[in-house]
Amino acid sequence: MSEEKVKEIAANRYELTLNIEKPAFDAAVMAAYKKNVGKIAVPGFRKGKAPKSIIEKMYGSSFFYDDALDALLPDIYAKAVEESGLDVVSRPELEVVSIDDNGVVISAKVYTKPVATVKQYKGLEAEKEEAFVTDEEIEKEIDGIRKRNSRMLTVTGINVNQVFLSAKNLVTHRPGFIVVHT
Repeated sequence: MSEEKVKEIAANRYELTLNIEKPAFDAAVMAAYKKNVGKIAVPGFRKGKAPKSIIEKMYGSSFFYDDALDALLPDIYAKAVEESGLDVVSRPELEVVSIDDNGVVISAKVYTKPVATVKQYKGLEAEKEEAFVTDEEIEKEIDGIRKRNSRMLTVTGINVNQVFLSAKNLVTHRPGFIVVHT
């Protein structure tokens, strides 16, 4: 259905040339006509009954081209990208180059992923830095986490010295208060 040519424009930028054969394009134009004929009013004809040639004379021969291209392009573009092997990362910038008796020629400009080349990486050395953490820094961080995740409850009528620990909650106490760490 189409023949693709790939040309590199710049680094990571390529131009795909898509060719749509005349019979395939004509079939898409006819499908666009059948889809839209019911919406078009032409004097002297009931709505939806005007022939394609009359509509084209009234509105121009390219009246159905947009819908035909909208129907054809997604499949043709996807096939062209797959066959070219490009790793496309952008939407294509499409331009209709020509529509004639040979068919349709469309230019699609796209960006691809950059190709990274690493040179002379063998033999490179790097020093591993060791992290030294003291017990005081660990305790300080644990206390900070406890404070952020704790809530203070005021309790009356309970002996504060009789506090139960469970696996779910860590409970500590200060005189007159019980602090629950959840």
